[in-house]
Amino acid sequence: MDDFEKEQREILRLGDKIRHDRSINKWEKHSRYIDLVKKFLERYVSSNFQLAEYSHVEGFPEKKFHLIMVKKNAKPKTCEKKLCYGLESVAAVIEIRGSSLVSYKGKFEEDIKTKQILNKKVAGRHRSIKWLYLTFREREKTRSTFASNYVQLCRKYLGQDFFYLRESTTKKIIPGEWERFVKALLDP
Repeated sequence: MDDFEKEQREILRLGDKIRHDRSINKWEKHSRYIDLVKKFLERYVSSNFQLAEYSHVEGFPEKKFHLIMVKKNAKPKTCEKKLCYGLESVAAVIEIRGSSLVSYKGKFEEDIKTKQILNKKVAGRHRSIKWLYLTFREREKTRSTFASNYVQLCRKYLGQDFFYLRESTTKKIIPGEWERFVKALLDP
């Protein structure tokens, strides 16, 4: 078992602990998922960058991103009365869920639209901002003909920017997914 595989299993183990902790509400659980991902990612992020939680990006004052990777020397500025990072400082935006990106009413569609707008804002510049989605669990297969295959839906709209660590119905760990996510974040 390689280090990435061990980390993926540990992230899932700790994520399950958070998930089954009845003493915390769903918003606190979500915050802990983000903290957990940040903790494991920090060992890979180069000294030229830093990870910022719940941050705004210039041009999107209404949107608070779960985790963004910005240049180490980047300082937030004020954008429409909120602290935000300039587009030139942002290398990546990471949206994180404990389970299912799709099941939040309207959230998936809103995020797809925001991703498209962000891509347009940086189009024509010398670099682009990576937009990555990571979920701890996502549903691939269903027993019901009425339920959606969320993995298929996410892949359709997000392509290679979508990552899930475990299939939620069968509990099958997706081999190499954490490594694929880290490499997608860090590769130029």
